This record gives sequence, C-alpha cells and structure tokens, in this order.
Amino acid sequence: MKINSYAQYLLEHYRQITGYITLLEEELATFQEVMDDEVITAITLGRTSGGGQGSRGRVSDKTGNIALIYREATERLNSTSRQEIRCQIGVYRGEIRRLELALDSLPTLWKGVLTGLYIKGRTYMELEDDLSISQRTISRYRQKGLNMLDEILDWEKDLEACSF
Repeated sequence: MKINSYAQYLLEHYRQITGYITLLEEELATFQEVMDDEVITAITLGRTSGGGQGSRGRVSDKTGNIALIYREATERLNSTSRQEIRCQIGVYRGEIRRLELALDSLPTLWKGVLTGLYIKGRTYMELEDDLSISQRTISRYRQKGLNMLDEILDWEKDLEACSF
C-alpha cells in the first residue's frame, strides 16, 4: 500500500514506533555510563615491566590535566547520550499522542476502521464482521478518516496561522 500522507505513515508504523519508545525507555533505564576511572588509573599509574609488583608512577601536571579533561569529556558524553535518548522518546511520544488525539476526534466508525486496520492489524474481512459494514464502506471510511487526520495533523497550516 502506497503511503500518501504523514497520518497514514504514523498509522502504518504505529506499532513499530511504540515498540521503539519501549526500547529507548529500556535503554535509558539500563544506561551504562562510560567509566573513566580505569582509563584515568591507566594514565596516571605506571607498572613495572618485569611482571612484578606495580608501583606508582610519577604523575606529571600534563598527565593530571589530561585525566581531568578526559573525565569532563566522559561526563559530557554520558549526559549528552542520556539527553538524546530522552529527546527521541519525547518526539516519538509526542507524535503518537497527536495521532491518538486526532483519532479520538474522528467519527466512531472511521476511528474503528483506522484503528482496526492499522493499529490492531486486522484485515478488511475481519473488520467487516466486527463492524457489520461492507468492505467497500470500510475502504470509504478509511479514506475519509485519513483525509480528516491529514487536516487535523497539518502542522504547517497551524504554523502559518500563528505567524506574525
């Protein structure tokens, strides 16, 4: 089926997007920070080459500065990574929420057709039995529903209305 609109794209990828949100939330919950202690220890401590007992190496000011810079960089990397994940989750949740609100504003049968076909993955024949309407009517309601969703989700039109 050819995708003709953003609304249709969101509907056809609804389950994938919600699955991706779950995956990102799991990734954020189990986020493993980049650990700098081992690297800093390796930079600042020397080992004897004979396989004997380790000894503390002489730490120069330059090495200490490099370690501090590395620590700051890893903290920034960890913070940025977490923020990017949160941002992606926010964008996906926002679009799914907009779609769900737009679906709620449709007539009940149109919403039932779109939800059944796209979100629940049902066939025309299954919807025909469930909704007690013909496949031709399902097709018409699908197209009318998509057109109305396009109108509701037309954010460019909303931006133009808000421009000064």
